[in-house]
This record gives sequence, C-alpha cells and structure tokens, in this order.
Amino acid sequence: MRLQGRRFVGRRQSAGEAKTVNAMAKQDMKAAGEGGSVWSRVVVESGRIFFGALDKLFYCLDTRGNLLWTFRTGDRITASSVASKGRIYFCSMDGHIYALTFDGKELWKYRTGDSMYSSPVVYDDVVYCASMDGYVYALSCADGKLVWKFHVGSEIGTGIGILNGRVVFGACSGTVYCLGLDGKMLWDYKAGEEFQNYGGPLWIHEGVLFISNTNRYLYAIDSNGNVKWKYFLNDYPILTTYRDTLYAALSNGELLAFSLSGKVLWTYKFPTKASAVVSDGKALYASCENGDFYSLSFNGTLLRKEYLNIGDFVVWPVVHNGIIYGGGDLCYFYALDPKDLGILWKFATSNPVRSEWRMVGFAPEKEEERKKKYYGRPTLVSEKMAYVDGKAVVQEQKFSEAYSSGATTYFKTGVYEQGSGPSGYQMGRKRAER
Repeated sequence: MRLQGRRFVGRRQSAGEAKTVNAMAKQDMKAAGEGGSVWSRVVVESGRIFFGALDKLFYCLDTRGNLLWTFRTGDRITASSVASKGRIYFCSMDGHIYALTFDGKELWKYRTGDSMYSSPVVYDDVVYCASMDGYVYALSCADGKLVWKFHVGSEIGTGIGILNGRVVFGACSGTVYCLGLDGKMLWDYKAGEEFQNYGGPLWIHEGVLFISNTNRYLYAIDSNGNVKWKYFLNDYPILTTYRDTLYAALSNGELLAFSLSGKVLWTYKFPTKASAVVSDGKALYASCENGDFYSLSFNGTLLRKEYLNIGDFVVWPVVHNGIIYGGGDLCYFYALDPKDLGILWKFATSNPVRSEWRMVGFAPEKEEERKKKYYGRPTLVSEKMAYVDGKAVVQEQKFSEAYSSGATTYFKTGVYEQGSGPSGYQMGRKRAER
C-alpha cells in the first residue's frame, strides 16, 4: 500500500494502515535527516500553496488544503522556493534547481556540483542560486542556461538576496559577498565566523541586509558593504521584518524587536524555541516548539496563547489573505486562523517520520548528547483516533522513544512525560490511504 500526503479527513485508521505506518517509521528513522518534516518557507501565489519537504517531494495545494500535485526530486528539500511569472523555482539536496509551471510540469532543471540547501531568488528574468560546491549560479529563467557562476571557495550557507540591484549572500567562510548582476565581485565583508540560515530566506528590508553568523552577532549591512550596526545576540536568530521593525527569534526562546537603526525596542520570552514572527497587520504571531501558538501586540505584550494540541513547530509561517500558513516538524502543513489561533486544516506529508539535523564532525557519543539536548521529543509511530462533534480526538498514540534501542513507550500531552499505557496521549498526526 502506498501512502501519500493528504488533507486531514475524518476517517479512522484501520489496523492495516497503522501497521504500514509503523513499518515506514521504523525504516525511515534510520535515515539521517530524512523524513516528512517541512522546514522550507511556503509560497502562496494564484490560489496555490507551494512548499518542499524532507520526504523529497515538492507539494502544491489549494487554499483549502487539497493536494493538487507533487513533484519528486532525488533528495530532501530544505530551501524555500520562489515564484515568478507563473513559474515556481526551488532547490533540492540532489544538487538540482528546478523550474516548474504552476501545474507541476517540469520546464527545466540545472545540475550543480553538490547538494543545494540555499534559497534562490529571481530578479530581471534570472534566477540566482547557490550550491555546497561553493558556486553561486545565475541561470536564465526562460531555459535554465548558465549566464555566469562565481566561486567563493567555501560552502554558501545562506539564501541569495537582491540588495539594491546587487546579488548578496553569506558564506561558511565567514564572509558576506556582494556581486554585480554580471557576476563580478563588488565588495566583501569578513566577519570571521560562518554565515548559515539553513534554507531560510535572506532577509533584506529598506535597502539593508540583516544577517547573522555563528559568532552570534546580528549585522545590518548596506548595499555598499558598510556595517550600519551590529548587535551581540548570544544565540542564533530567525529573522523577519514587519513595517519598520526587525524581529529576531532566538533558539533560547527570546524574541527581540529592533528598530531599523539597531535599537532594542522590547523583548519577549517564550518558554521554548519560537518560529519566525509574522503579522496580519493586527498582531504578531509565532509558533513555539512545545505546540503553543502566540499572538502579541506590536509593543510586545501577550494578547493570546493557545495550545494547538499538535505538539508541532511551524518553522517559517507566512500570512496570506488573513490566514497563517506554514509547515511543521511533525510532518504536517497547516492553515491557522489568527482570530482564535485555531487550526483551519492540516495536510500530512507522505512520510510520518520527524526529520532531524545531523551535525558533521561530532564523535558518536557527542552526537547522542547533542540529540538528547535538542531533540528530546519522541517520534510518533501510530495512533488511534475518534471524532466527537466533528472534532478529531486522539484516544491513544504510540511513540518510539528517540534515544533508546527502539523501545516503545507512551507520552502525555504537551510535556512528553512518560505515561501509563493508553492513558498517555497527545494530539498528533493521522495517516490514511489515498
């Protein structure tokens, strides 16, 4: 039986389906970094929702959560996509950048020398992208032919951005580069530590590049390479802007709001790591790793908090026509209502296994320590569900304990405390045959 991602519907799993999900989960958990998580930033265009996932699929949904089509690549997709003139462009860890129509037809693909996890950008009918082979590529949007490529001598760890008609990006060598549209270097800024944003977009606002690196500084750099200001964050941020404010959500749960001149306007402390901050013009919204969803005022006071009962983390949410869209760690894509912070619908990707980062260079025992610190949550294996008054209610969930030798246990709602048999449960995923 082939499992396919689909919109969450009210049919209870059969025993056969649960067994299939179990087999998939046990098999795929051995694959480092693979699974069904959605880490890329969504694009909503012409009534369609586009995103890539760690199951190697690129998805297109309608705004009601119905699957329109998928496109399979040769490896995981972590980078955000970009839409332009009826085409969607995205990069895959298989080393290709793809150009598709909005109907899912492949127009062209271009093979680079290594994996790709940086987000591309389109400007003047040219798509700019980067590869782990250390090159930035400029390709014709029309046919995918190479216009030029530029080598920096190290991996390129950020997305590509356009700053006042110039191509900018950060490299793992610790350097920010600025190129002309002809591929010639205009300037570089050496900060000394690697720049990396793990597939997220490069953030540019009001003619300023906002970027951070592993020395835990936030930099504001203008189009001439001048550092307007920098701020020591003591942590790694997810950056977004809204109107005249820059928001930095840190992995320790702290949210900082900056003026564009670098002044800290206010801070807010979430209990766990939070997502990028988005706004519908009425409030600010953020998802937390513990499953809470928050709305804040524009001066940083709490307006509302709701536990969405999904135990998930919407990494890169966006707002479109008053709806919050975003993908999660636990292999779902969501549409959320900012009015009551409720779930309008959710869509399951094809693989129920939560994806995990695997850091290169750690000794095995150090890697286990790191995983326990950052990925202490178990992986969902199967669940039993029922519908009461039209709402999904989880009766029982079974998890594979993430860091034991495959032992199965139960966990209670939200905090993942060990429970006693079927009495421990948490709202989560449903898989069904398509």
